[in-house]
Amino acid sequence: MKNIFAIMIIFVFFGCSIKDTMQKCENKDGQSCYKMAIYSQKNRQGHTKIADYHHQACQADYIESCAISGSYYFYGLQVRQDIQKAFLDLTKACDDQNKLKDYDKAISCFYLGQIYENGSKEISKNKSVAVNLYEKSSQIMPKNYQNYGLLRLADLYYIGDGVSQDKDKAVKTYEQLCENGTFEACDTLSKMYIKGEYFQRNLTKAEEYCLKADYLDKRSVIRKCYELK
Repeated sequence: MKNIFAIMIIFVFFGCSIKDTMQKCENKDGQSCYKMAIYSQKNRQGHTKIADYHHQACQADYIESCAISGSYYFYGLQVRQDIQKAFLDLTKACDDQNKLKDYDKAISCFYLGQIYENGSKEISKNKSVAVNLYEKSSQIMPKNYQNYGLLRLADLYYIGDGVSQDKDKAVKTYEQLCENGTFEACDTLSKMYIKGEYFQRNLTKAEEYCLKADYLDKRSVIRKCYELK
């Protein structure tokens, strides 16, 4: 009997606590919206609710939620893709001065750069802004993470899109990124050696970079490096 009574007290207490937190969130209290997002995640209430609560938290200036909601809406991660919401939240995350971790800020700037580079119904395409965001992302990204901002900059320098073409700079960047563990850069170098693009065609070097890319790729994509022999 005592155990049942204790359970009822706990249920009523936490029920009231959640109801109170939800009400505060509706009144645009960012921290409460963040708590509701965590609660929804723990109780498996669906990605739409999680993303929506993080978005509400972000728009109420709870910056810790901005990178999360921005990523959800940018990729449409089990929610309806919404570039406008992604743009709003990623902008806040990228502009943050001191609250976010470097990785979260860097990846937010990178995604924001993608939005500007490709454009959308809501956001006008702007390659120069995209380049600036990739540069910002590459400077912030911690060394032990794959530097996608720098990788995209190398791509743009190679083809001269949004920046003055500089193939030497691009290739040096690919080599640096490959050495530091970015498998996409190794894969790019492998393909360049296969095609004889920039480098003289060299299947031995192509296989070397292909195998390194396979080793680094956590998604275990098989590139059939043996076919290069």
